[in-house]
Amino acid sequence: MAIVDVRQLRSFRFSENRSDKNTIQYGGSVDLLVVCDAKDPSFGDIKNDTNTWPNFFNRKIPQVGDSENVGGIELNVTSRDFQYYKDNDRSVVVSIKYDAKPVEQDPPNPEQPEFFKKWSFQAVQTTQPASESFDENGNDPKIPVNSAQDPVEGLTEEVALIRGTYTNSRVESPDFSALWRYMNFINSQPFLGAGKRTLRVTGIGADFDEKNQVWSVSVEMTYKSDEWSIRYYDVGYNEIVNGERRAILDKSGNPVSRPVALNADGSAKPVGQLPDKITIFPYAERDLSALFSEAGI
Repeated sequence: MAIVDVRQLRSFRFSENRSDKNTIQYGGSVDLLVVCDAKDPSFGDIKNDTNTWPNFFNRKIPQVGDSENVGGIELNVTSRDFQYYKDNDRSVVVSIKYDAKPVEQDPPNPEQPEFFKKWSFQAVQTTQPASESFDENGNDPKIPVNSAQDPVEGLTEEVALIRGTYTNSRVESPDFSALWRYMNFINSQPFLGAGKRTLRVTGIGADFDEKNQVWSVSVEMTYKSDEWSIRYYDVGYNEIVNGERRAILDKSGNPVSRPVALNADGSAKPVGQLPDKITIFPYAERDLSALFSEAGI
């Protein structure tokens, strides 16, 4: 068997990659077609051939360990792969791979750190009891009632909330005890354009990167435009009369079977009057802007 021709089957491919150690790795590859005068040529003969070939720019087949300058970068042959050409049983494809010594890059400028702190916001839908009914102009909120002016219970409505997530992906030593202290607290001061009592800390997350020895810490806050509170109607089956608590009776002198609207002093309102609304705040308040410095995030 003898080689009769060597030519470049595929143009030279050059690659450039940055490693996690801030070095640049250069590489390349090329495919050669080796044509022989007999079927099923010997890979060994091709591997050891050192002749130069006119159709391969008067060059020899590169050997493992050979070097080549490409654009001022010294590339070394690190591997060769031999396989028969699919359309010609007298030909062999030689795939040659090149690599270069990694090039060190300047370290990042500490005055211009990479982006690692961010806020993200998205809308979420939730279902809650419907406690108010507005007029056709969107004013004068009242409790939902039927045609007999009795309050309607069990109604629900869809409400859109805004969920904001703060993430710091490079925290060396977060103070988790400070983070836990803020869970479920609402803002005592306006924050991120949100009014008092409208933001609540609803989630905390942390992941440890063992390789870089840093934490990625996230804090989730949920915005509710009408405050994080509980509102309910001032109704009941009992009333306060002369400082004493007693059952509310109907016209027949029997305890009422449905709750009755109450006055602020605990006495029953006259029949037909709508109940007042009581608002309570079940969440403790903190200055949420202090969370980040206290937790070191």
